[in-house]
Amino acid sequence: MRGSIAQVGKDARPYSIRPFYESAQTTGGGFRYGFTGPSLNLRPEMTTSYEFGTELKFFNDRFGIDATYFKKKSVDQIVQNLRLSYATGFVLMTFNAGEMENSGIELQLNGTPVENSNFRWDVLLNYTKNNSKLTKLPGDVQEFYNSDTWLYGNVRVGSRVDGPLTTFTGYDYQRNDNGDVLINPSTGLPILNTSEWAIVGDRNPDFNIGLTNTFTYKNLSLNFLLDIRKGGDVYNATEHYLTVNGLSKRTLNREEPRIVTGVLKDGLENTANPTQNNIPIDLYRNSSYWASIYPHQSFIEKDVNWVRLRDVTLNYRMPTSIMQRVKFIEDLNVFVTGTDLFLITNYSGLDPVANGNSAAVGGAGGGGLDYGNFPLPRGINFGIRAGF
Repeated sequence: MRGSIAQVGKDARPYSIRPFYESAQTTGGGFRYGFTGPSLNLRPEMTTSYEFGTELKFFNDRFGIDATYFKKKSVDQIVQNLRLSYATGFVLMTFNAGEMENSGIELQLNGTPVENSNFRWDVLLNYTKNNSKLTKLPGDVQEFYNSDTWLYGNVRVGSRVDGPLTTFTGYDYQRNDNGDVLINPSTGLPILNTSEWAIVGDRNPDFNIGLTNTFTYKNLSLNFLLDIRKGGDVYNATEHYLTVNGLSKRTLNREEPRIVTGVLKDGLENTANPTQNNIPIDLYRNSSYWASIYPHQSFIEKDVNWVRLRDVTLNYRMPTSIMQRVKFIEDLNVFVTGTDLFLITNYSGLDPVANGNSAAVGGAGGGGLDYGNFPLPRGINFGIRAGF
């Protein structure tokens, strides 16, 4: 059994509390205040973490369990370079932003189902599940979003107070009290609610599993890793771009008039008998149809699953009888490795492992944003590994 409780502090950059002078590069020289204003009430960011776990072994180490539960809470998070009003005499500011929590389970199972003098089969399974929550933002701010993830259309990685840190926010349809989409009676097109950003998806999967199998027969071994994910949403912005430009297969039957499912916003939408939409749309004469019927958030694909063969390696170790003849080499292996050889998924795009940004994007990152992304390539590697 094991357990730990830890608290770690994080400070801001130097000279963040009070204003300081810096050399002026303008004519006449001298000193002046910098762009960053003072933060007289700035407090250190504190993170408190709890972890409890156990490690169990059975059947002479033929089967093992390693389980961990963890929880972290960060308060007074430090956000740098908040833009100020120029009337303050400064441009940027450092301040304490809010609070967040992370918790989850990590489970590892290892076993050796078969073992004899010539053959051995080892199995290693890793299970992870993580949950997050944004518990507080300063003042009356209700959403924190990363502008670098506002790539294409009105969908971005945004976190709302009391919601997960991994959500998408965007514009949703206007709806009646029954949840039906409201239709403009003049155009027959759905009406977007552009006054508020709402949560329209969540990238966080239900769980992730990594399953490794290793088969060893004398000097020959085969090892492969299956990457399994259950749940989590992906924004297929590539498909939206193709659709609104008439390049997607879903636009092929454009000769057929369409009627959008919903109720008319005619004053009866919240009554017991709302008016069902019956306005046909001629796609040849309504160029705004595709962008209206398929707004950006409708391309967030829900509950994306996958099974991916991450890598497989076939290795041959030279027999000891041969290596004894070579005095300066103690061990020699010849191997071939294949990576990402197959993918099974319900995602309609090229690859659900998409990241719309580089690794430099902080916060919740840009994972789950697929806009012009290439799929992970297949790879074949041949190699020799020697021990001297």
